[in-house]
Amino acid sequence: MARKRAKSRTRGRKLHLTGTKMRVGRARKSRSDLEQELRACRREIAHARERLVEATKQQTATSEMLRIISNSPIKSVLDAVAENAARLCDANNAEIFRLENNLLRLAASYGEIPVVIHAYQGVTVNRDTVTGRAACDRRTIHVHDLAAEEGEYPVGSSNAKREGHRTTLATPLLREGSPVGIILVRRMEVRPFSDEQIALIETFADQAVIAIENVRLYNDLREREARIRRLVDSNIIGIFIWDFEGRILEANDEFLRMVSYDREDLVSGRIRWADLTPPDWRDRNNARIEQQKSSGRFEPFEKEYTRKDGTCVPVLIGGATFEEGGNQGVAFVLDLTERKRAEYLTQQMFERSSDRISIVGRDYRYQRVNPAFERRWGMPAETIVGMHVADLLGMESFEQMAKAYLDRCFAGEEVSYADWLTTPLGRRYSAVTYSPLRPESERVEAALVIIRDLTEHVLASEALREAQMELAHANRVATMGQLTASITHEVNQPITAAVTYALAARRWLSADPPNFHEVDDALSLIVKSGNRAGEVVGRIRALIKKAPARKDAVAINDAILEVIALTRTEAANNSVSVRTQSAEGLPPVQGDRVQLQQVLLNLIINAIEAMRDVGEEERELLISTRNEPDGVSVEVRDSGPGFAPADLDRVFEAFYTTKPGGLGLGLSICRSIIEAHNGRLWASANLPRGASFQFALPAIANTAS
Repeated sequence: MARKRAKSRTRGRKLHLTGTKMRVGRARKSRSDLEQELRACRREIAHARERLVEATKQQTATSEMLRIISNSPIKSVLDAVAENAARLCDANNAEIFRLENNLLRLAASYGEIPVVIHAYQGVTVNRDTVTGRAACDRRTIHVHDLAAEEGEYPVGSSNAKREGHRTTLATPLLREGSPVGIILVRRMEVRPFSDEQIALIETFADQAVIAIENVRLYNDLREREARIRRLVDSNIIGIFIWDFEGRILEANDEFLRMVSYDREDLVSGRIRWADLTPPDWRDRNNARIEQQKSSGRFEPFEKEYTRKDGTCVPVLIGGATFEEGGNQGVAFVLDLTERKRAEYLTQQMFERSSDRISIVGRDYRYQRVNPAFERRWGMPAETIVGMHVADLLGMESFEQMAKAYLDRCFAGEEVSYADWLTTPLGRRYSAVTYSPLRPESERVEAALVIIRDLTEHVLASEALREAQMELAHANRVATMGQLTASITHEVNQPITAAVTYALAARRWLSADPPNFHEVDDALSLIVKSGNRAGEVVGRIRALIKKAPARKDAVAINDAILEVIALTRTEAANNSVSVRTQSAEGLPPVQGDRVQLQQVLLNLIINAIEAMRDVGEEERELLISTRNEPDGVSVEVRDSGPGFAPADLDRVFEAFYTTKPGGLGLGLSICRSIIEAHNGRLWASANLPRGASFQFALPAIANTAS
C-alpha cells in the first residue's frame, strides 16, 4: 500500500512537470523559482521515502507479530507486542494489562518507565485513570499531557507527576465488544502520537486479542483433551474406538479387562467388535448399527460380549460416531457382572427369605410379595397383587397404624418399629421396616415392607427374664439366710430396748406419787424402738419379697447405708472394720432399689467372707462413691487375699466360684442386674493386697437421653 501511494504521488508530479513545460513558452520562470520547486520536490520525495520505510517497518512488525502469535506462548506474544508498540511508535514505555474480575493486571511491559508493584497486584477499573477510562468507554484514549489533566484524570495525573511521563495513549483489547485488556504507551515529554501511530497501536491491540483468544481456545482444547484422556485412563468404564468395518482401533485397559484380551491383541488387530458379539445378540446388535448410521448415535442398551476364553460378560453399551456420516466412533461400555450378581442375590433373598416381604405402591396396593408372605396369608401372589392393604389387615388396623407408616415412607423416611400387632390371623409380635423405593427419580414410587415375626423370640425372652428374676430372688433369700445372726441381732436390739423402757415405765407408775413425765418419756422411747424394729423388718421383707422390677430415682448413698446397717453385725462378728467415703451431691440413678441393694449386699458379704483367712488386725472394708461425668460409681474394696490373675477374667462367669461351698451365681447375677441398669461391673486387684469391685451407673438425665 505504501508503494502504491508513492507511485500515485510520482505520477502526480510527472503531470505537474509536464504542465510546467507547456507553460514555459508562455511564461519563463526565474532560476530561483525553479530551484525552489526542485527543493519542494526533493522534500516530498524524502517524505515519501520515510513513509515507505515506516510502512515497511509496520508491515514487517505485523508479519513478525503474526508469526509469533502462531508459534509462541502468550507471554512471549505479549512481550513482543509491547516491544513493537514502544519501538514503532517512538514511545518510552509500553505496557499490556489483562482485565480479570474488574482488575487490570500487568501482563507484559517494555521501556524505560519502572513498573510499580500494584500493577502486578491489579488496579481497579474506574474513570480516574487513562487505562480505566479506555476499558470503561471501550475506545482509544489519547492524552497529550496527563500531568496537566488533574481534574479529568486525578489518579492518572498524580501517577504521571510521580513517575515523570506525559503523553499517554491507551487502547482497549476488545473481544466481541467486551474489554479483555489494555495497551498503554507513554512518552516522557509532551509529544502527541500521530494518527498513523494510533492506528498502529489499535492494530497491535487486535493482534494481542487474537493471541489471547488463541491461547484461551488452545487451553480450553488442551483441558478438554486432558479430561477425555483422564476419563479414558481412569478405567472407570470401558471405552473403545471402532469403525463400521468391525475393527477396534483403540481401547482402554478397562475394556480389555472386560473381554480378557491384552494390548498386544489390540495392536495386532485380533479384536473385532463384530466377533465379540455372541450369535444370539447379533440381530439386535445389527439393528443398533443401522440406527447409528442414520442418527450418528445409539441409545445405551444391554447385551453380552464373548471373552477371549469363551465365557460371556453382560454389559451396558452406548456410543456415537465422531461426525455425521463418519465411519468411526466411540463406545462406552459398563461391566454389569456385579449388578447382575446383586440382582440374582436380591432375587434369591426375596424368594427364599423367611421374612414376609412386600412392595406397596402409593395407592396402598400390593405390587409384589414373596413366598413367605403367601404362606402367612394362605393365598397365592397372583391373588394378593393388586389388593389394597386394608383388604388383608382390616380397615381399622390399616387406618390406625399401617397407613401412617406408609405415608411417612412415601415422604422419603425410613421407618422401623416393633410391637404386638393384631390382624385377622391373630396377635403376633413383629419387627416392621418400611423403606422408600425410588426406581427412576427422586420421588418415592413404592415402599419395601419387611415384616419379621419375633413372637417366639419375645416369649422366650420374657420367660428368660422371669427366670432371671426368680434366680435373683433366690439369691437374695440365700444371702439373707447367711445373715440370720445379723438379722436376729438387728431385730432383737430394738425389741430388747422396748422391753427395758416398758419395765421402767411400770416402775415410774408404781411410784408414790406416779411420775407421769418419766412414764411419757419411756413410752416415747418404746415407740421409737418399735419403729426401728419395723424398719429393719421392712428392709428385710423388701429384699426377700418377689416383686416386678421398678424404675425409681434411687439415692445411692442412702441405699448403701441401709445395706451396711443389715451387715453391721456380720462384719463385727468377723472383726471387719467397715469404713465409708461417700461423695456429696451425687445425682440420683434410675433403677430398682432392691436389685441395686442386692448387688451391694453380695459384694459386701463376699468381701467379709474373703477376709476370714487374714489376721483380724488387717481386715478392712472400704465402701466409697464417686461423682462421674455421666453418673456415679461405687467401689467395694477389701484387704483379703485377692484373686489370682487367671481368676479375674472368670469371676463373673456363671457357676464359677472360688468358695468351697459356693454355686458361682452371685457375681453373675450382680453383673446382669447392673447391665440391665445400663451400667457396668468390673473387678481389679487392690494393691498391695485384696480385691476391688466397682460398678458405674448413669444418672437419671443420661439414662433418659
